[in-house]
Amino acid sequence: GLAANILHAVFAAHSGIPSIALEVLEGNDRAMAFYRKHGFEVVDRRAASHGAEGHASLIMRKLLSRA
Repeated sequence: GLAANILHAVFAAHSGIPSIALEVLEGNDRAMAFYRKHGFEVVDRRAASHGAEGHASLIMRKLLSRA
């Protein structure tokens, strides 16, 4: 779908870097499943006091292959 196409465009635009990370609100299972499907793994957790908009969040990272 559209979200996957946008994500793959981001990967292509950043192909020269070793990894890409993003932040997802904890409990947003749909987003987490989408990112896991595309190779992201949870690498850190931010408490509500340091997370996005005052909510606990998870940092997810994907290693990008170097071409």
